Amino acid sequence: MIVAFLLITKIVDVSSEVACYHCYGNSTEKGQHCSIDKLCLGEGCFFTSQSTGEWSAGCSSVAAPPSVVCSKDGDASTCRCTADLCNQFDSASSSLSSVINVTLHQPALPVNCFECGNVSIAGRFLSIPCDKDHICKGEYCVIS
Repeated sequence: MIVAFLLITKIVDVSSEVACYHCYGNSTEKGQHCSIDKLCLGEGCFFTSQSTGEWSAGCSSVAAPPSVVCSKDGDASTCRCTADLCNQFDSASSSLSSVINVTLHQPALPVNCFECGNVSIAGRFLSIPCDKDHICKGEYCVIS
């Protein structure tokens, strides 16, 4: 009986992990763009930006609300959320702008592409639909 309870607890714990973008940049105009090619699993996701323009996105061991919640601490602004791919640059940028009046500048990239498909992260499979919520920007689109 105890073994079954522990097994169920472990299954629930593993399934509570969310997929997050894992990326960073030295500025909002130069650096790595987030994509479904670099994801991580965690209890929650984060997006942090510094007043210098440096930023990072990744997984957190701390759960947060499903919607994006942002805060400012000195020169750092951080957004946290607990839903698959909720720490997308555009979502965080929009939340930072509306909630704590922080603006992130992005390069003017000419092409909008759907970022979708089936992804596997540490044994977890994620199906990302091709819709308006899953668009990335770049110089060109890659189809595979």
